[in-house]
Amino acid sequence: MTSGRAAPAAAASLLLLALASPAWPQMPAASGPAVSTEAAAPAQPPPDPHPAPLPSPTPRENPGLIDELGKLLKNPPALLPPLKTPQQAIEDFNATLKGGAATLPRVGSAMVNGRVKCIVAGNGAPDCKAAADRLCRDKGFKEGKSVDVEATQSCPVKALLSGKTSEPGVCRTDNFVTRAMCQ
Repeated sequence: MTSGRAAPAAAASLLLLALASPAWPQMPAASGPAVSTEAAAPAQPPPDPHPAPLPSPTPRENPGLIDELGKLLKNPPALLPPLKTPQQAIEDFNATLKGGAATLPRVGSAMVNGRVKCIVAGNGAPDCKAAADRLCRDKGFKEGKSVDVEATQSCPVKALLSGKTSEPGVCRTDNFVTRAMCQ
């Protein structure tokens, strides 16, 4: 057992506690003459039972995000345009539509779907840039870039019925632009 080690450790712990705790004043012995401790210590006034209240600190305003947004909406700065009511916004939108859909501005680019056949270039490769441009012009844009291209194999009926579709030159591959990014 470790009882031989426990006794010195307990003694060391008690010694540390004794050194770390504040000292208590010693009481005079009951058998000897009474010694007045008040004469040795300087006279201190007794503590006031009703201390004066401390002045309350001024409350520091620390509003949150919602409070700040509320202040902003109540007093909008001069840099922002005046806010419209929903009814005014609808009336403005309807007035824009009466002018024609062509007057609405096109912002950025748009993705359009369709199906335009790619022409075969002089080197035998498909030219899908021209097909993407045509797809975009059909939708009212200036030009475009192909995003999705679909390839299909076209074979004559005679080759399909005879099962000779694997022979070279019998079937041809057609490419179609099915989706384009237009500007």
